[in-house]
Amino acid sequence: MKKRIILVLSFVSIFFLAVSCLSEKNNAPAPAVNQADYTDPAVLKNLVESGSTDYLLIDVRTPEEYASGHIPTAVNIPYDVITGNLPEQAADVPVIVYCRSGNRSGIAYKALTGMGLTDLYDFGGVSRWPGDLASE
Repeated sequence: MKKRIILVLSFVSIFFLAVSCLSEKNNAPAPAVNQADYTDPAVLKNLVESGSTDYLLIDVRTPEEYASGHIPTAVNIPYDVITGNLPEQAADVPVIVYCRSGNRSGIAYKALTGMGLTDLYDFGGVSRWPGDLASE
């Protein structure tokens, strides 16, 4: 009789453990579906060439560097003033930052992360851009 009780209690414990694990799995946040990697030059090029306006590409270099050649569709907001000059659109779309070498874009990325932006990408240096640059 004692063995039967132990066997039943073991079975019940395993059953509740399994149900608990399934419940936790169902409450886990869903992974991002089709999350694009805008740090990939080919992916960013496709986005820029798509004609979409559902993103914000920011060149964080100086106005002079921007004028000498920038990725098409990019807006110029220097890294050292980006937190005070971010367009409202940034809260609703992916934001991609880049600079000359990746250093200033890294600084801007950290500053924007500190502001609470989550759909944020550091493309790095403009030299990674596989297309022609626009100039003013």
